Amino acid sequence: MEEKKKNIPLIVALSIPVLMIALIAVSIYLPAMLIKPKFNFVYSVGGDYCYQNRYSVKSGKIIENEIKKPEENNSCRNYREARLFYYDVERNTSREITLDEATKLTVDDSLKSPDGFEIVSGSYSFDIFFFSGSSYYDKYLKKGAYNRKLNITGPTSYYDFRFIGWLRGKNHG
Repeated sequence: MEEKKKNIPLIVALSIPVLMIALIAVSIYLPAMLIKPKFNFVYSVGGDYCYQNRYSVKSGKIIENEIKKPEENNSCRNYREARLFYYDVERNTSREITLDEATKLTVDDSLKSPDGFEIVSGSYSFDIFFFSGSSYYDKYLKKGAYNRKLNITGPTSYYDFRFIGWLRGKNHG
């Protein structure tokens, strides 16, 4: 009995790191299991580096803006046709859609979805011991401590991705 009492400090000392690891794992994985984004969204890829938005939202509908192609001596001559994509947050996939399909959707162009999620770009970061982070090309669905990398189709540069709007009504999810 006395030998068991001698081992109690050792057992406590060894169990503290195990408990800390378990608590950290729970705090990381529990939000991902409980928090589920509900609102799909539409984005575009393409255009040029001069921030001309081919598509925008007016009265809850996606519209096509008239954009004049740049002149030959303009610094924005890397013009590419913009393409539209529908992103399914449940499946974490995107598919290209036509302008006709997009105009039938009802969207909200707020930066945050009705359930509080937003789309953010990744970044490079360093700490004392490790390199961590991602590229600005990567996009994440984020709400508080929860974030999930999105499988965005199409961007070839940081400037290519343009969020258009969160889907509302019966077509949101």
